[in-house]
Amino acid sequence: MFFALIVLLPILGALATVVSLIALIIAAIRKKSKKGSLITLGISIVITVLGYMLYGSVLGQ
Repeated sequence: MFFALIVLLPILGALATVVSLIALIIAAIRKKSKKGSLITLGISIVITVLGYMLYGSVLGQ
């Protein structure tokens, strides 16, 4: 179960990054506030990076 979570975390983070970028583009086109989209984008990038680091550390053992 733990290994499945480690494998899926970078994938989910990457998908969240793509969705956040799309939401940011839509907010820019509609000229609405981009603050929420930027926060979401930052969180998803952090999740992706931490997921890859965790995945690499588990494989390195």
